[in-house]
Amino acid sequence: MHECTVKYSIIIPHYNSNDLLRRTLNSIPKRADIQVIVIDDQSTEPSVRDISRDPEYSCVVFLFSDQKVTAGGARNIGLANAEGEY
Repeated sequence: MHECTVKYSIIIPHYNSNDLLRRTLNSIPKRADIQVIVIDDQSTEPSVRDISRDPEYSCVVFLFSDQKVTAGGARNIGLANAEGEY
């Protein structure tokens, strides 16, 4: 059997919107060819760390910015870590 490669990388900038983040993650199909990357831009709500440890989202890559980068900077971090073709 051949390995499935990541075809699509979905980059999600995040800041203090944990309920929306859960809804967004739940709307993305769980497939081997889809990589999901969440970049947290120094949220003040600590529950995003709980989401990152939730087994339901074990296939999601969570990155935590060490400085404020805003949405555009978070997208750039996501692009640097993306493995997908698209």
